[in-house]
Parts: sequence; C-alpha cells; structure tokens
Amino acid sequence: MSNTIKTILSNPHYIGNLAQCRTTTISVVSTKRKSIDTNEQKIVEGTHEPIIMKMSLRLHKNKWYKEKRI
Repeated sequence: MSNTIKTILSNPHYIGNLAQCRTTTISVVSTKRKSIDTNEQKIVEGTHEPIIMKMSLRLHKNKWYKEKRI
C-alpha cells in the first residue's frame, strides 16, 4: 500500500472528525515539533461531512492490518 493511502486511512479528517493537538513544539524558540500520542489528542466527531464513509475506512484498515501482519 502506498504512503499516500496509509496517510489518508490514518487521518481522522477524511471521515468527518476534527483532530486537535496532534503535535506540539519542543520549546518556545525551536521550530521542531513532537507528535502527541493518539490517546491524548482531542478528537471532535462529526464536525464536517466525511469524504470517506466510516464503514469503508474500517474495511480498508482491517485489510491493511492483515496484510501488514503477513
């Protein structure tokens, strides 16, 4: 699976959710950013109309994880 498809499948914006606080700066003077764990991100569901339906996304993710295990 290509990197673009993996990025789309892992991005909650495509199913109509808004994800906030995904990254933070390391310090005030630095431009480097640090990723935040998905459990600590703020996700608001249903903020806009989805581009990908949730059921379709789940099917593709399950297929992707199965292929990843092999």
